[in-house]
Amino acid sequence: MARPKIDDFKVTGNLVNDPENVVTPNGRDLVTFRLAENNRRFDQQAEKWVDSEPTYYDVAIPADSKRLGNLAQNVGESLRKGNRVSVEGAYSASAYVTKDGKAEVGHRIWAEDVSPSMRYATVGIHENPKATPRTSAETDHVTQWDTATPGAEMSQ
Repeated sequence: MARPKIDDFKVTGNLVNDPENVVTPNGRDLVTFRLAENNRRFDQQAEKWVDSEPTYYDVAIPADSKRLGNLAQNVGESLRKGNRVSVEGAYSASAYVTKDGKAEVGHRIWAEDVSPSMRYATVGIHENPKATPRTSAETDHVTQWDTATPGAEMSQ
């Protein structure tokens, strides 16, 4: 069975952990973090806002991607646990079974862009030094994320 994939996906939520630098078993350098999308709805009968279970996403940014410039480095240096961000990228979902036998779905995003939310915080912009323009032949394409089982804790 093919896993669902969406190439143009956007989600806003809060970082569950500080971004981490990890190396995959095949030697790929990534910056990863977990994002919680908190869903609220207004319960008209109770006349109050109700929180539902959050949806968690494992987010990865290739640190060696020429196409993404300094995105991985900037995320690692700028964001911290609790920060509210929007993530755009390629989404995929895969089913797995937890240690206690419960069926779950792991949500993964290969980030193309990460933006801090300015709804609840201010942001200082510090531009990176200008890079030389690259041709489309120099861009890389990521097809697989092999760092961990969906829903598992990320570690180095």
